[in-house]
Amino acid sequence: MYLRRIARLEKMSVSDQDLSSIVTSAGGDLRCAINSLQSGNVTAQGGSKDRSMRVAEGFNAFFASSRPEQAIAALRSISVPPMEKVRELHRCLVKSNLGPERLAQAMEVLSRADIVMGKIMKNQEWRLLRYLDNTLAQELQPLLSDQGVRYSSEDLPFPVLLRIWNDSKKVREVSLRYAKGAHTSGASARSQDLPYVFVLCGAKKFRSDLEKTLDLDETYEKFLQKESSR
Repeated sequence: MYLRRIARLEKMSVSDQDLSSIVTSAGGDLRCAINSLQSGNVTAQGGSKDRSMRVAEGFNAFFASSRPEQAIAALRSISVPPMEKVRELHRCLVKSNLGPERLAQAMEVLSRADIVMGKIMKNQEWRLLRYLDNTLAQELQPLLSDQGVRYSSEDLPFPVLLRIWNDSKKVREVSLRYAKGAHTSGASARSQDLPYVFVLCGAKKFRSDLEKTLDLDETYEKFLQKESSR
């Protein structure tokens, strides 16, 4: 719809098939689609293989950057939606050989970026997107410089994906029940309260009291123990 309007205003002759090819190639990035339309670069931009290569080059340029300015330029060249950008970085870090301490620091940066994305999506505050690449470049890039992290198109092992999915559902459920009792929001509970609650769950009595208060079934016992040990 947007590209057709631009083509009409600019008096450009573009077929619906070419517009569809540009849209598919852009993968949700309107700026990338407009650039392709303006340059007339339809066939070169059309194809998931070419797009995947450009995405891989952008992420690898970010991992190889030595200065924040280079990191920002690399991130802005990656034509994927912001949420997907954060997820792809997470996948690359999980599959990397970073040491535990550095990996934990990098994941902390990504978690803050994920919280920002959640606020943007919930409140439609798209102006905050300008801070995403800057945050990743200023805080994440120094942790990954010269660490040999590379982009991989391979997905995470299924057991890891399953654990992330199962744990995320439990974290969400605990946060919602906790938020109701504490008269706060689920997002606030997840980002501010639950990290401390999970630490306190190392004590059996506290864990038992929490399970009763939040009306959690027995499947949460092992989950809370695991979170407290982290």
